[in-house]
Amino acid sequence: MPHISLRGYEKYWRVYTDVMTDLYYRRDATSSVARMRESFAARNRKPLNDDGIDGSSRAPVNWDFRGESILRHARRHYGWAE
Repeated sequence: MPHISLRGYEKYWRVYTDVMTDLYYRRDATSSVARMRESFAARNRKPLNDDGIDGSSRAPVNWDFRGESILRHARRHYGWAE
C-alpha cells in the first residue's frame, strides 16, 4: 500500500485507528491509547479550522468523544481495562 501523507485533522484521527487495531487484535493498547490522548491534547492546542466538535486552540473541547467511545466499546465488548 502506498504511503499517504496525512494533512490537518487526518494526522489526529490516525491514532484512533491505531487504538482500534490494537484492541481488535487483542494487543497491548497501552501505548496507542497514550498516543491517542496526547494527540487529543495537542489538537486542542493547535489553531486548526474546526466546527467546534473536534476542538482546537480556537475552540477547545473538554473531552475526546471519539477516544472515549472507542474505549467504552472495548471495555464492554473486549473486556479491556486500562
